[in-house]
Amino acid sequence: MMETRKITRLVVWIFYIAIAADVATLISTSVSNSFLSSIEQGTYLYSYESMMAEANAHDLRDGIISFATIFIYIACVIIFLRWTYKSSQITHLSGAQDLRFSPGWSVGWYFIPIASLWKPFQAFKQIYQVSIQITDWQNVSIPSSLRWWWGLFILSSIIGNILTRVYFGVGFNSDLSIDDLKSIYILEVIAYSIDIACILILIKIVKEISQRYNSDDFQAVLAGKPPEESSSEEPTKQESTKQESTKQESTKQESTKQESTTESSTENSSTETSDIYFDNRRSSSKKSSSEEPAEKESSSESSTDESSIDESSTEVSDLYFDNRKRK
Repeated sequence: MMETRKITRLVVWIFYIAIAADVATLISTSVSNSFLSSIEQGTYLYSYESMMAEANAHDLRDGIISFATIFIYIACVIIFLRWTYKSSQITHLSGAQDLRFSPGWSVGWYFIPIASLWKPFQAFKQIYQVSIQITDWQNVSIPSSLRWWWGLFILSSIIGNILTRVYFGVGFNSDLSIDDLKSIYILEVIAYSIDIACILILIKIVKEISQRYNSDDFQAVLAGKPPEESSSEEPTKQESTKQESTKQESTKQESTKQESTTESSTENSSTETSDIYFDNRRSSSKKSSSEEPAEKESSSESSTDESSIDESSTEVSDLYFDNRKRK
């Protein structure tokens, strides 16, 4: 996997260099096109030698940029095919079933006429699908960017073949008009613009596949271990755990509130009971106080009776003494 990471970084860097070469070609083409426009306007009408000198300078610059671009594109093809071969090897090592393209044919189909129009795309599609899901990889849908990349690649290849034939024709025929050269420059601008868009999309796709291959889950599969739960599910689990803990806390708080409410109601009821008890005591005291006058009346009546008895006895004694006196 370390070799695959190195190749991926190398692919990305060489693609960026190819984009820089395409931009340089576009700038050089626009300068040459403006030179042709100045010739049409008669700027060099009376200075043929200066016109030829400037034309030779433009040809030299365009030639240097073209040769540099060719070497860069050859390096891009070699490194990208090497990356494709390694990526296809990883798909076979992953244990995916019913794979249709071997690592060798994932590269070899690019060099087969006619079949190179769709077979390399199918092989690359297989690599992309397995990188997303190893089991049932055939049902994995591919993004539109993958189709855009292949469509732009085919279109760029067609325009490149046309330009190659035109360049060889120019080499053997120097009787081209300014309009013919302008048409060639316009075709170059279209071709290199398509190349830039195609390479940018391919860089994005290569990075995505490499990131999946270097993930912990995919490495565990290659090592023969069961894949762990993806890191994308961890935040969901953490959120669910937080929600459960929050629910438990809220349930505890509600139970605590209910207990406190029950205790407070119990205390209130006991307080009311005590109040009733003391009220009963007060009523009983009131009753005792109301009974005191009755007792006092009865005692007074008893004392009155006693006094009457004493008086009667006194009277009897007086009578007795009176009887004695009479005798």
